[in-house]
Amino acid sequence: MGPMDSPQIGAYRSLWLDYFHASLKVERQATWLYNLTAVCYHALYLPLLYVTFMADFFQEEDMLLENVYYSEMKDAGFFDADWD
Repeated sequence: MGPMDSPQIGAYRSLWLDYFHASLKVERQATWLYNLTAVCYHALYLPLLYVTFMADFFQEEDMLLENVYYSEMKDAGFFDADWD
């Protein structure tokens, strides 16, 4: 029986392995949660920015109003000098 085969070292080795396996289990769960959070963040980031800042900019009524302004300017001859 060598020094590494003593019952006390075997108990310490067993405790260390139990701790190591438990920490791996927690790490796997945390990694899964982190990966899910990262995927949700990247999937929802651009739509959230769009809804927050750009949704009003792309309203159809605003574009129709800009077309009315453009056609009025065109009728008034505002763009005639650009074609020469």
